[in-house]
Amino acid sequence: MVLLLVLLPGISCSTEKADEGPPNIILILTDDQGWTSHSYLADPNRPDSGSDYFETPNMDRMAAMGMRFTDGYAPNPICDPTRHAILFGQNCARHVYGKDETWLERAPGWLTLPKAIKAGNSNYRTAHFGKWHIGIMPEEAGYDVSDGPTSNATGNFQNGKYNTTYGDPAFQPAVDAYNLKHGMVPKELNVRYTGEFPVFYPDENPKDVVGLTRRVSGFIRESVVDNKPFFAQISHYATHVDMVARQETYDYFDKKPRGKKHDNAGFAAMLKDMDTSIGELLDLLKELEIEDNTYVFLLADNGAVHYFTQTAILGEGIDILDTHETSVAWRNEPLRHGKHEYYEGGIRVPFLALGPGIKPNSVSRVPVTGLDFLPTFAELAGNDSPLPGNLDGGSLVNVLFQVGEGEVKRSRDALYFHQSALRPAASSMRKGNYKLVKFWRAGKPKLEGKSRYFIRNLSDKPLELYDLSKDLEEQNDLSEEMPELAKAMNDELMAFLDEVNAEIKYTGRKSPYNRLLNKGDLRSARDMVISPEYLSPF
Repeated sequence: MVLLLVLLPGISCSTEKADEGPPNIILILTDDQGWTSHSYLADPNRPDSGSDYFETPNMDRMAAMGMRFTDGYAPNPICDPTRHAILFGQNCARHVYGKDETWLERAPGWLTLPKAIKAGNSNYRTAHFGKWHIGIMPEEAGYDVSDGPTSNATGNFQNGKYNTTYGDPAFQPAVDAYNLKHGMVPKELNVRYTGEFPVFYPDENPKDVVGLTRRVSGFIRESVVDNKPFFAQISHYATHVDMVARQETYDYFDKKPRGKKHDNAGFAAMLKDMDTSIGELLDLLKELEIEDNTYVFLLADNGAVHYFTQTAILGEGIDILDTHETSVAWRNEPLRHGKHEYYEGGIRVPFLALGPGIKPNSVSRVPVTGLDFLPTFAELAGNDSPLPGNLDGGSLVNVLFQVGEGEVKRSRDALYFHQSALRPAASSMRKGNYKLVKFWRAGKPKLEGKSRYFIRNLSDKPLELYDLSKDLEEQNDLSEEMPELAKAMNDELMAFLDEVNAEIKYTGRKSPYNRLLNKGDLRSARDMVISPEYLSPF
């Protein structure tokens, strides 16, 4: 998914913040949106860093009115660890992928993003709308308002449709029958890479973008009327599969000439409808005359899925009207691979920022991460208390106010990415321009099991080393040419993992979110139906 901080129309580009009281803060988190999955250029110096088919006029608007980070990273290439990392400001090697499984019992007492903001000013109202997928309840995390413990399924099943992971077991046989009837032999089903056969179906509230916009708008309007500063996180269900969009949006892209980088009309339509909702939120800030005192951030939770082969176009239920098979080899080019992987395609994502003191149409090449949000938001909210030493992010305020220049002061000068425990171990790190990718099971047999995670992060070499300043595509492995640097970076990575007590092997444990559902009297997330309206708790 991608997190974006953007400058809205009418926001001052002065380096001095307007003295209008505590600033409002909005965080937009998108799901599975790759570094190039938009129509603006993620890096203005690279014509290949945007889409040749997708249209995102409001994200383009945000990039033009604020700052784009060319080297923005999700904390992890997978959804739920990224969300935990953003909430706690900690690398997920400390908790989701840590050896100590009792951390969930203590997590409700930890510092979180909304708690850090409230520590700066107790008048802040905080809200979370959309996908949660975290192992504690939103109210335990410090949110005054939320949609509850939602997950992917809440977005997929808002309209009662189906896919292979959660839906009708007759779906895959229906696809097989369709292919047999039409003489189609798909190259390789996407189920091997995502666990979900990609489908598209139309809806007038696709992925609940209408409901999300209504609920956050109601919360913002009420906060303004009550003269309260606010923090709102909008965690979109889009652009995670299933693909859902308005019929007219799909028809537009279905008729549009396909691109060489992107060509899936269902995904393009879903992205465009989400982008429209973002534009409505920006327009609201202007209408309420609060854009001069509001910061907006937008980030994806991880990179986009590598590729879609055959996509089923659904009618009612599992009635397959048509299918689309892509001619695109890799959806994240020029980045290598995508979601679940530790190459750039899995972790480098759209990252934008706007607000008072941020220069319009500015670009920063400083490496930043979603871990930086907690200390950034705390500083913007006026929290000048020392933050815990176990935070792994640093404040972006200095970079934001200095036209993208400067440095982010963190406890370590490298970015670390790691998974294990409930997934086979894999890691990477970036230090300066160099990127190390570590394959824990290099040369070993594949793990047995049904999990789709077992086929990823495989290599014959235990370490790969890349110079991202010259090789963004990660094609020129320098590990044999520069063995001393590869070893030094691996030693540093191992020291970090040892210090934070990270698990380094697959144990098969359950995810924090599933443990949350199992420990309480909570309905399965796929049975939840969210009201589109905002109901005030105040």
